[in-house]
Amino acid sequence: MRHFSHTIGEGRHLESEVAREEDPTLRAREIARQAGFGYALRALREQHLLEREVARVKAAYEKQLFDAGPFMTEEVWEAFTVIELFHPETADHCAETYRIARGKVERPLLGSDVRFAELFGEEHITLPIFYRACLLHDIGKVDVPYELIANTVDDRECAYLLNLHRDDPFVHAALTRSSASPASDPETLIEELAATGYRPKDVAPAALLLSQESVRALSGQGIDVNQTLAELIRPHEAYSASILASLGFPEESKLAARHHNYQNLPVETPVTVGGLGVSIDVAEILHLADVEQAMRAARGYKPSATALEAMVTLIHHAARGIVDTGITSVWVRDEIERLYPDGTDRTEAVQNPSERANLMTVVAFLRENSSIQLGNRAVSVSAPSLRES
Repeated sequence: MRHFSHTIGEGRHLESEVAREEDPTLRAREIARQAGFGYALRALREQHLLEREVARVKAAYEKQLFDAGPFMTEEVWEAFTVIELFHPETADHCAETYRIARGKVERPLLGSDVRFAELFGEEHITLPIFYRACLLHDIGKVDVPYELIANTVDDRECAYLLNLHRDDPFVHAALTRSSASPASDPETLIEELAATGYRPKDVAPAALLLSQESVRALSGQGIDVNQTLAELIRPHEAYSASILASLGFPEESKLAARHHNYQNLPVETPVTVGGLGVSIDVAEILHLADVEQAMRAARGYKPSATALEAMVTLIHHAARGIVDTGITSVWVRDEIERLYPDGTDRTEAVQNPSERANLMTVVAFLRENSSIQLGNRAVSVSAPSLRES
């Protein structure tokens, strides 16, 4: 299955022929970046590279996935290996998303016997199904051109390019839609966009951030390079659902299909396919782990966010209806307790003014959402005590 029909910029980002012959992993990476997941899996098998690469990936992720257990079948390892070959950073993200989610769902939260895993029984989702969905939730990125996924233009570079090309009609329109005007320096533009909830890469046409070779190749396939990178990458969620279904993982497919909730669908609306009733609540737990990991990880195009910054983003997602407020409040309260255990003077622990503001946002959110419904249970969520100053 390939949603973008052929290799973009053939030869770019790939090592020399000699190096590929000497290193089978380089040959395997080239295959994984050529024509989508289905092609990659078949070609790796046919060229007798898959077994070797699976062994390499198992050794590399032994620590992160040491507790994976029986849900990590050989078929799952093969799928995860294709992700790693296509883009190691995406594989790291998937493994860490799984680790974060697993750390939340099985243990009691809020100092009580409340467990997220209790939701799974109500929604006919087992822990192995959920863990597979976490680990493979971004497998659809393999069906997106590598140049888009691997783009590392950072916010400052992107803001500079937006200013440099401010007379371009597509750039002008993008800035107008975001209520920002081209500024004299990148930092000012970044601040203007942030005030309206955007980053430079959220509004910049993809053509601005790609090589001319890639732009020509993408355009030749009928892809609108005046869309943003995010818009061009967004279909990966649907691709993940399609790939997982083709691998025989229907429940995992449905969870992957909803974990971003790009459409802002009502969180109380269940998704029912056939005889399986899957509440979006379970997909929301994957969403929270996914967003937290993506923010906390440093990338080539951005620094890592602080834990409080990540929590504020999750709160904003709840405010927009992307995730359930109740589940978010349980998640955020548990994160606060992890950062500042009982007895810690949280007010004194946060000295940076912006971090103090983030902490106050978190506390206000928890105070406002102190009584919630978690599955069939009413739960009380206490806000952390702070010394007012």
